[in-house]
Amino acid sequence: MCFAIVFDMGYQQAFYILSLSFQLSGALILILFCWGDTRRRILNMVYPANTSIPRDDNNNVEISKEKLYRAHKEVLNNRIAFIFLGCGYLLSVFGTNEGINKWCIFWGVVFVSVMLTMSEAGIAHFVAKFCNKNNRIYSYDELCGMIDVDVDTNSTKYEIDELIKD
Repeated sequence: MCFAIVFDMGYQQAFYILSLSFQLSGALILILFCWGDTRRRILNMVYPANTSIPRDDNNNVEISKEKLYRAHKEVLNNRIAFIFLGCGYLLSVFGTNEGINKWCIFWGVVFVSVMLTMSEAGIAHFVAKFCNKNNRIYSYDELCGMIDVDVDTNSTKYEIDELIKD
């Protein structure tokens, strides 16, 4: 039945469906692009290109919980924003503004937007804080395997001592 309606509609309705389809597809592409291995995304944010990663004599790297928190929160902010976009585009199909004062719509949108934004910020803060209670330690080789860019490192005290011996 829906397909019969599609062939019977005018160009304005077709453009409306196309418009929403493009918007929703764009939001879904961003969601899919932003999703994936959270740990890898966070580490790539903590160590962008041209970064030097300090390591200890045991070839380990310690990452502070503050750096992890900031990167994790940014990943969550992006993911939730894209989900909000997709839901908004999808829900617009069912909406109408007939018979509602424009100012009521305006203030309603402002109020709900502020509430959603505050909710998102709170969720991202608490999830990032909960997941990053402590500093994390990775072996240097494992960390380099999870980062998408080439990084430099320092020479450890052990490596310097070995060079001096030779």
